[in-house]
Amino acid sequence: MAEWLYYTPELTPAQRGFLRVLRAAVDGHAPDEPPADWGPVLDLASAHHVAEFLYPIVCSWAPSCQPDAPLMSRWRTSFLNAAAFYTRAAIQARELLETLRAAEIRVIPLKGVWLAERVYEDGTCRPMCDIDLLVPAEDLARARAAIEAIGYTTRDYYLSEACDKHVHYQKPGTPLMLELHWRLWHPGTEAVAEPDLARMWTGLHEERLHGVPVWVFPPERQLVFLTQHILQHALTVPLKLYLDLILLCRLYAPDFDQARLADEAGAWQVPFGAKFVLQLAGDIFAVRPPASLTSFVPSGGEYEKVRRAALCAALQLTCDSKHMTPALASLYQVSGLRRIRIGLARIFYPPSELRQSCPQVVRRFGLVGGYLWRCADLFRRHSRTLRKVSVDCNAGDPALANFATRQTLGAWLREHEAQVDEALEMGGAGEHVEEPGAGDPVPAAQQDGEVAGKGGGVAGDVKDAAQPAGG
Repeated sequence: MAEWLYYTPELTPAQRGFLRVLRAAVDGHAPDEPPADWGPVLDLASAHHVAEFLYPIVCSWAPSCQPDAPLMSRWRTSFLNAAAFYTRAAIQARELLETLRAAEIRVIPLKGVWLAERVYEDGTCRPMCDIDLLVPAEDLARARAAIEAIGYTTRDYYLSEACDKHVHYQKPGTPLMLELHWRLWHPGTEAVAEPDLARMWTGLHEERLHGVPVWVFPPERQLVFLTQHILQHALTVPLKLYLDLILLCRLYAPDFDQARLADEAGAWQVPFGAKFVLQLAGDIFAVRPPASLTSFVPSGGEYEKVRRAALCAALQLTCDSKHMTPALASLYQVSGLRRIRIGLARIFYPPSELRQSCPQVVRRFGLVGGYLWRCADLFRRHSRTLRKVSVDCNAGDPALANFATRQTLGAWLREHEAQVDEALEMGGAGEHVEEPGAGDPVPAAQQDGEVAGKGGGVAGDVKDAAQPAGG
């Protein structure tokens, strides 16, 4: 089997066609074998938030390699709507940055708001669902006051600065929600041991974003942060996040420093995970790492089966599999009263967690109203899965198989992170990690639908509400 996994028989014809189009677009040419049916391919492109990236590239291909005229017309309309949306988002971002600048508050733009302008040729090609801005923890109160002074309001009524990492804001008439961060992780999560907050504000450089001076992570920290963000979401992310990595590596290839990369990966507690995610991005897009990363990212041949499982899990991610949780998965394994107990446990959260998950309802209707709302919300979001479970608890649900694979991958990554940490503590290089043995459950989890492990991947338990990878 080749080091770079071009052929993946586990995928459907539509998924393989989508993969061929993605790889060809990133490589700068039309696919040798265009999809016979573009409809499902475009559906997958939209689901993975890369349709806007692909459209201008596909427009440059020969007509024989493009969708038919009606599909291209609809795609063009969608792209123009996205362009109009991004124009409004850019205006919103500039207002926010100017406001914080006027208040003399340092700000680091995160993820989409920065990537769209700096990494993509056209900001329209990088859709985002919110604007992520990081401010120093000691300046949070002033930052919030400045944001609220220009019309932003929040429904995070029960926010705790000690237990949370960001606050959500919305302003009438603006297209995107604002996530104002003062840290990049939830304290106490299993994802990472808390890095030094002060470190996030060292080694920065200043540049302009939408015409406003901002502070930006150095290339190595930017790369590791994006890989860590994928790991925090337990690999439950659209392919646009892996595309971010590929394009960022191309942009900064001459600037990467191996020692600084290793240092950043260690500081973010992902010395092995960062390398694995970069390998996975390369597998998805059939792109080799730039020369400046070859010694940081090993060949990965010793865990090729795991990489294949991760590639398939990334491409087969669906709305249903994103909404799958440990509690829902356990319903397939039990029946009767045990199902009822699991359901009640998910409804009757501790009051503190209920206030966090539905603050507006609790504020208006109290805890009783909050629990009633949570019961209705859980049924609304998971009714399809609950119906499947009630009909056949042994059904081979693809969403369950995808979830089980990601759970197992998360456990495998945690195990190997621990091995690397142990090797580093003993003075070893920590570069080589053995592949799991033949009995390792990564492929088996997908085949049998069994949920391996109780944690939610690298990020710990997966929440009931699907947590989209924002930005």
